[in-house]
Amino acid sequence: MLEERAITMITYHYAATNDYEYLKEKDRHVSAEMLERKIKYKEVIVAKDGDQIVGWLRFGYFWNVVPYMNLIHVLDSYRGLDVGTNLGTYWENEMRSKGHQMVLTSTMAVETSQQFYRKCRYVDVGGFLLEKEGLEIMFKKNLNE
Repeated sequence: MLEERAITMITYHYAATNDYEYLKEKDRHVSAEMLERKIKYKEVIVAKDGDQIVGWLRFGYFWNVVPYMNLIHVLDSYRGLDVGTNLGTYWENEMRSKGHQMVLTSTMAVETSQQFYRKCRYVDVGGFLLEKEGLEIMFKKNLNE
């Protein structure tokens, strides 16, 4: 059950250097050095409720060309409020404005996030197996549609 909270207007923008310490503590899927680089090169987008980070999206480029969403995370107490969807939409709009026609992401087949991506109009385009890992499903979204 979600606890009651006062939500101000949630804003979405590229992470700034003052977001680094919080993200370094919370994002356990990237090294501190890589996170610092990604913030510098505008490859992290944050969702904020006032001054508090409530979600973030980290990305890179597949083949150094196609935008690839590495991670999207929303704090538990903000799930179900479209924060994740809005983070994705903000990122997609940024990628479209930079001339990209397609974006990619992936998730483990056992994770429920695959349903989120499909709801956001991503389509399955394949998958692969890594040793001692489950199936990773690849998704793409055409930004022209």
